[in-house]
Amino acid sequence: MRSEQAPDTATAATVTTTLAMPNIRRYRVRDELELIVRSGVSIVVVLIAALLVITACADDAADDAQTTTATPTVTGPSFRACGGVDLDEVATQTGFSGVRLVAETTAECQWVAGNSARVSFNWYRGSPIDRERGGVERTKDFIQDVEIAGHTGFIAWQGSVCETGIGFDADFIEWSARMDETGANNVGIEKVCHAVRELARISIERAK
Repeated sequence: MRSEQAPDTATAATVTTTLAMPNIRRYRVRDELELIVRSGVSIVVVLIAALLVITACADDAADDAQTTTATPTVTGPSFRACGGVDLDEVATQTGFSGVRLVAETTAECQWVAGNSARVSFNWYRGSPIDRERGGVERTKDFIQDVEIAGHTGFIAWQGSVCETGIGFDADFIEWSARMDETGANNVGIEKVCHAVRELARISIERAK
């Protein structure tokens, strides 16, 4: 009888190993590619995040610069109490009779006369005049540019009231007067507007 030869175990193992090696290399290459892709994605995410932070900081800096530019920081002259104007001068300029001082602070004074006639001086520090003018334009029928003692501002009137505001960098002053509707203190709106202009001129000339 012919005896059958047993298969060579070493040869079989070599063949099996040889067949398996391409699969192992393929898995390693795939893993390396996945690692590279993941690393690339992480780098892109980090770069995008950094770009967003830099852009936000630049925008904040630009906003700060615009805010600083828009708001004046230089203050104007120093005004005396009641704008440096006394009671007799208020009465003379307005033509009101019975004028009396009823309020006085370092930045505001008020005088009254007759039934409802009033005169006031206000000194606003750190408040640009353009903001005040915007409010006046919404409440007064007439407003005009004006220059008094070399400084610019506005004069506005409606009914029995006239006021003028003059700017000084980040500050401004305001003189306002209201006449009575009837009686001796109904001096006419032209007289009232002339009075606030003259009172503003006196205050500016006497400022330090």
